[in-house]
Amino acid sequence: MKKLTLLLLVVSFACSDEITYTEEITQQIINTGESPAFSVKDFGAKGDGSTDDTKAFQDAINAAIQAGGAELLIPIPTSFYNIKNTITIQPAEGKPQCFLNIRAFGVTAMQIRYTGPSNKAVFKILGLKSATISGVKVWVDPGVSGVVVWDIDTSPQCPSTSLVTFTNCIVLLGNGVNNVGWRHGHISGGYGDISNYQWENCAAYGDEGGGAIVPGQIGWLFEGRNTLLNSWFGGFGAYLDKIYSNSSQTGTGATSTNGNGAVSFFGLGGSHNNIDFEIDAEQTYLISGGRFEVGNKFLVVKDDVSDAIITVTGVEVEDYLPADGNLIHMGRPASLTLDGCRMIAKGGDFSKMITLAGERGLGRLFVRGGSYSSPKPFYKIVKGTWQVDIQSVGKLNGPYATEFFDNEPPSD
Repeated sequence: MKKLTLLLLVVSFACSDEITYTEEITQQIINTGESPAFSVKDFGAKGDGSTDDTKAFQDAINAAIQAGGAELLIPIPTSFYNIKNTITIQPAEGKPQCFLNIRAFGVTAMQIRYTGPSNKAVFKILGLKSATISGVKVWVDPGVSGVVVWDIDTSPQCPSTSLVTFTNCIVLLGNGVNNVGWRHGHISGGYGDISNYQWENCAAYGDEGGGAIVPGQIGWLFEGRNTLLNSWFGGFGAYLDKIYSNSSQTGTGATSTNGNGAVSFFGLGGSHNNIDFEIDAEQTYLISGGRFEVGNKFLVVKDDVSDAIITVTGVEVEDYLPADGNLIHMGRPASLTLDGCRMIAKGGDFSKMITLAGERGLGRLFVRGGSYSSPKPFYKIVKGTWQVDIQSVGKLNGPYATEFFDNEPPSD
């Protein structure tokens, strides 16, 4: 029955742009309790590295969505699937939601490569609900810029794109400026629900072999104001301008200036990044566990962000070389709690490990336990009023230990 159903769907798709919800599929779901699986190869994908597989992917996705919650399979290719244009995952006309799970197989170099034009999305997602996307690995071709691998948004027809889990997915952003792994709410701005996303052991990599960080390359970028309640479990970000940011990129047509917070990172790691976390919105942020090494800045909270509450617990930050000697920048009226962290300067000249600034309100810094080593002041208030509370820190050492608590008047 399953093979017959797939054959009927292929024939139907070849004859029409719209597939009907066939009686065969309905009966199969009733009989087995399972939706059918659709392989991109059954729809003509070659995976030979030269054939344009874009239409085959799109046809397979459309058929699976029309089947009502089916599964899309991406088998191991002989070379790689060559994608030259945007693949859209969205509901059928007139419907607000669609349901689709995706399973892909194969290592990064032998799976999906985007070789199309700049300023495009590889996968554009609207209205997808309660889905799991597993094992998808996308490599952006060199010389292509402004590419978003997973562009997730809402529209008036599809007001909610939520409850999606990415598992063991990887993006390689190539050497193009402003390439982004996952982008949420670029067009929707203040409306639409893009919440409850999870990433399990997913990774984003910039141009590792290029010798320098490429400007604008971001692993996860949140630009919509209803991008809440998202979580990371494990995973990695390396050779990026930023691992995570909710500050909208200028000049790209984003309809709001920033995304939102209420996010949690558990065991996420990073290496060789310009900024690991950039925060430009209120709500809460939890960074728990994980190791970050050989970067420039660990955390930047923009000035005048209203009531961002950041808790960093059990995190190791080591061997950073910040150009301005500043590992963490905090703007008011946000608050930062460091709980049981290890932040060690080896070879880096931290003139101020933590800078406390901002134009308005009261800022707060709480440090509980942990080990913090710097050859210069541990923190420095450069502007405004800050409440600082340091408790039971096991180690604050360095050749200039007496300068660790430098509360000199702010210099406006």
